[in-house]
Amino acid sequence: MRVWTTAFLIILLFATSTVGRTSEPLIVSQRLPLSKELNGVNGWLQVMTDARLSEKLRTEMWGVGDWAFLIPENDALHKVFSAVPPRSAEMQIVNLQGQVLADEMLDRPLARVEQAKLQADRPTFLVTVDYSIGMGSYAGLTTLLLDVGNAKLHWLEAMNADTGKREMIRLPKTLKSDWILSQTGAQQDILQVLCRPDDFGGSGAFSVSYVRYHFDGGWQMHERVIKGFWESDQPFPAATQFPQ
Repeated sequence: MRVWTTAFLIILLFATSTVGRTSEPLIVSQRLPLSKELNGVNGWLQVMTDARLSEKLRTEMWGVGDWAFLIPENDALHKVFSAVPPRSAEMQIVNLQGQVLADEMLDRPLARVEQAKLQADRPTFLVTVDYSIGMGSYAGLTTLLLDVGNAKLHWLEAMNADTGKREMIRLPKTLKSDWILSQTGAQQDILQVLCRPDDFGGSGAFSVSYVRYHFDGGWQMHERVIKGFWESDQPFPAATQFPQ
């Protein structure tokens, strides 16, 4: 009896661990070149996307987030995705021979990547993941900073100047959040504005955070918070509002 119970538990554990996973194939939806000199490998940084998401559907979903808002219920694809939802996107490092050297799953099915000169000596990859849910003030596109070195994926963090703690750099663009790049000599700072409720007790008061990310051998985060209100239909705040 004990043997059968153990076997049953193993089967149950395996079944539980595979919930939410699918074997749906992935395709390359985007790729940017990598070099041995800068990234440790000659090859590509790739965004891998569920093959069932056509380029047209990905374009329509971008900034909306949920395929259910776009595909009619009587469409065959709606039934397919209802049974097996789209897989989350993956980032991959691939060499010239097509060998995957590193990969990491993202949180959502849609992602895009571009390259920016944020440091004087090497490019940084901006990976934007679509967290949109079709509504709300705080869900939307969020950009993460990625460094590729020694053929590995490194998500960038910044040292919070107030707390001394390191935090992953997350840059949302939503109704109450935005960010821009600001040129500072040979590199670029990141300026971020965030409007958040003071509390959730119904007072209706808001505060605005003005955040500057600056690279000085490592990323530093400086934040200034004041009472106020900001939404994305307003002009982006002047650079003088942000800590230096």
